[in-house]
Amino acid sequence: MAPSRRSKSIAGKGRNPKGLLPWLSERVDPQVLSPTGPICLMFVGLLLCILWALIAAGTRKLTWRMKRYIFLVALCIVSLAEFKACFWNAAMRLPAVVVMMVATLWGHLDAVLRFPVLHDLESFFVIKLCACWLVKISCLGLGFKELMRDSLTLFAFIVVEVFVLPGTYLLSLPLDECLLTQRAAAYDVTDVDIAVRVWIFVTDGQERAALWHAARRKFRRMVAHMKASPGGTRV
Repeated sequence: MAPSRRSKSIAGKGRNPKGLLPWLSERVDPQVLSPTGPICLMFVGLLLCILWALIAAGTRKLTWRMKRYIFLVALCIVSLAEFKACFWNAAMRLPAVVVMMVATLWGHLDAVLRFPVLHDLESFFVIKLCACWLVKISCLGLGFKELMRDSLTLFAFIVVEVFVLPGTYLLSLPLDECLLTQRAAAYDVTDVDIAVRVWIFVTDGQERAALWHAARRKFRRMVAHMKASPGGTRV
């Protein structure tokens, strides 16, 4: 005899789906939503940073722009792992997640976009970066709802956030180079705080038009370079 609709609804109410999207947790394998996912992503980012450090130590062929892109990819991997562990699985309290997102955008992303510009230790950039770093570590330590259950995830985050990313970033800076080499390395970097850049972009129409034209020129230059390359398409 087929079960009635009422029995199905009662059975559905007895379930205890995890995560912020209950309807999706019923359709996705529980292992995908477990903390092992972000841990694996974190260690993929860890291996990527280690590989980058080995390459940077053994060769000088990498340009500063390529190094900036590698840091950007590593930051995206770590941020994706944080989003999955903290927001998707609802393992952290929402205020801690919001503060971590602000610290990542205003601190870590700004540092990557301004790489390899050097700043004084007493500059606002260094003070802001250290403050965002401490705030993010505090949120990781205090924001988890069940710290004992998510201790392995917290350990993975601490390893990458405290040792790997900051250490690799510092070792990659042109600290031992002359002043002329340091200026040449950062010739294409806009050394302006990301909050100021966003504010100018929102409020200044001329700045938006200039960025749009610059993006179009860069895209056309890239297409022309691809066509001029030996393996490019001949027109």
